[in-house]
Amino acid sequence: MAKTIILKPGTENAINERVDRILRDLDYPEPPLRLDQVRELLRLDLRHYSSEDVSWLQDRIHQVRVAGKQVLARPSLMLDVVRKLNLKALIIPDQKRILLDADLPIPKQRWSEAHEITHDLLPWHDGVALGRQIKDT
Repeated sequence: MAKTIILKPGTENAINERVDRILRDLDYPEPPLRLDQVRELLRLDLRHYSSEDVSWLQDRIHQVRVAGKQVLARPSLMLDVVRKLNLKALIIPDQKRILLDADLPIPKQRWSEAHEITHDLLPWHDGVALGRQIKDT
């Protein structure tokens, strides 16, 4: 059974402030919220990859390596993590990029995109997105 998590008031207020700022900046749109507008506001890029054909993802790993950047300890870790954990979506915070598996059904792509946007919206989620421990806010 899932455990109910009660947020500390400070965390709840911080989340509410961030969400309200986005909705205000978008002029309080009617539902459903258009994620492309949220991504544009947060300056997040969205790319699709195929879990069946990882050539695009391998190209991105090569670009990271050539640029001299690292994804965690080594650039190929991104591909390893995607394969081993069967990830269908992830965010690369330093590149402001969301990666979605193009093989996901469209409704699941929307859910996954919203989930990854949340990681960007809540800065204390950086550790979760990168597999590190995070501090309670």
